[in-house]
Amino acid sequence: PGTRYTLSPSMAAITIPAGQASATITVAPASDAAVLGTQTVTLNLASGAGFAVANANAATVQLLDSPVNAWKVQKFGSVAAAQAPNAADSADADGDGMKNLLEYLLVKDPIRSDAPGLVTAREGALLTLTYTRLKNAAGVTSGVKWSDDLATWSASGVTEEILADNGTTQTVKAKVSAGTGTKRFLMLQVVR
Repeated sequence: PGTRYTLSPSMAAITIPAGQASATITVAPASDAAVLGTQTVTLNLASGAGFAVANANAATVQLLDSPVNAWKVQKFGSVAAAQAPNAADSADADGDGMKNLLEYLLVKDPIRSDAPGLVTAREGALLTLTYTRLKNAAGVTSGVKWSDDLATWSASGVTEEILADNGTTQTVKAKVSAGTGTKRFLMLQVVR
């Protein structure tokens, strides 16, 4: 095993009981932010004392990269390009003011400048932020936060309403009290 996966049971503990022809080995990919693309793991079984290997003596599985990393490889064009500093989650490769991780969530192009599509409004005593996000943004969490001073942010009191859902994306309206002060700021936060 490498740092990219674990085996269960461990290689030292695999036992095929007498009278059985097989055993199950689970290959579990590591969860990290490193962009590596699809990788292949091959397990080989060799004859040993007291047993012989029949026809199939190898099993191969592919370890898929995370959805965010697969998106980076697709958008930046290769694994090498997706590993470059301008493809980092916190980078803004196209200079449009949106970090790459936010571009992933908002279904934008990280190498072509585009508008974020965030619409803010005041609706009576509420502030709203409406946006379209990837419905199954596996590996990331997101949410709207508010602040009265740009220093302390909170998600307290924020509610979300799904306005539309096409199976791939969702249009969301986040709502929070406009507060009693002269200003209130909203932020869409996305983290891995």
